[in-house]
Amino acid sequence: MAILVVALSLPRTVPELLIRASAIVEEMGKNVGLFPKPVPSLSVVTGHIQALQASQVGVRRRTDDVSHRNILWRALIGDLHQVQAYVQQLVSASPDQAEAIAVAAAMTLRKPRSHSKADLVVRVILSGVVRAMVKAVKGAKAYEWQYAQGEAYDSALPWVQLPSTTRASTVVKGLTPGVTYHFRFRPVTKGAVADWSDKFTLIVT
Repeated sequence: MAILVVALSLPRTVPELLIRASAIVEEMGKNVGLFPKPVPSLSVVTGHIQALQASQVGVRRRTDDVSHRNILWRALIGDLHQVQAYVQQLVSASPDQAEAIAVAAAMTLRKPRSHSKADLVVRVILSGVVRAMVKAVKGAKAYEWQYAQGEAYDSALPWVQLPSTTRASTVVKGLTPGVTYHFRFRPVTKGAVADWSDKFTLIVT
């Protein structure tokens, strides 16, 4: 039996992320028997939620700067990905209880990603310019693209949204030579938006 994958489904805005993170902490706190030693601890995640909440208020009131808020934002996202990995370990160890474990953590399950969806290739075509290409996905009406910057990939890195395309390729300009970038895509069909592909990493020249 294939092991199902635990999905976080994190929103893209700070207010929505705070609600999502609080729901995860609340539900896991109600089910200590299932989650005896979450990593990081729920108290640590709660502290980061409160810090981000305070910074978000400060940004609105102009008593805190956006860069500090974004650091806290990435830290909370990193927390949640670690919690997701912890829940995934429990699901993998007890596949018969996978759904109950995921629901108790305010998360969902999905089938493992098909590797055929992640046929992403990125090539440098000029200095600071790359072309990202994928195998056309049947039924896709559009393709969404993102990139993140950082030497070592970290799940908390902020992804930059690129313009959608109707073709299975896109050109990205204005990148910094010598810097490592991570790219991903997802196809949009008539009825749904697929999961993001696996990342493709390269150093831009």
